[in-house]
Amino acid sequence: MTKEQTKKYNRKYRKENLKRLRELGRGYYKKNRAAILVQKRKYTVKNKLRILAKKREYYLKNKPLLIRKSLTHYRKNRERVRNENLKRLYSIDSKEYSRMLEQQKGCCAICKSPPGKKFLAVDHCHKTGRVRGLLCFRCNTGLGGLRDSQKILLEAIQYLKRTS
Repeated sequence: MTKEQTKKYNRKYRKENLKRLRELGRGYYKKNRAAILVQKRKYTVKNKLRILAKKREYYLKNKPLLIRKSLTHYRKNRERVRNENLKRLYSIDSKEYSRMLEQQKGCCAICKSPPGKKFLAVDHCHKTGRVRGLLCFRCNTGLGGLRDSQKILLEAIQYLKRTS
């Protein structure tokens, strides 16, 4: 059999036995999951730079398509994506966010302004990860600009008093 005939035969065989082959693959994976994951991890560590280069190359080649897909996914699953981000970044869900928003009477915890069209940002301690409250964009970036430092904030207050 030539190479082309072998390829043709393999394609036909896979097409005819797709369901059975998938079940076999799943069974193998279930039995050997730990070993497969260890092997995968070793390969990833060994070939890290090559993998990153391939990913970067793929991203640059397909950037407009990937951005379009990402935006489409976000628009279709806005609430789910938001909930996943809250869970991943702050370990809270949308119910906890809503409870905090209700506690703050729907306003920023610092300036008491309503959020408008956008959501209030989840303010958290960068050292401990503890969620402190919900802030508008300006207050959140203000605290971030002052590096969440009470000392710097007090100095800023003194500065404003002196120069006003």
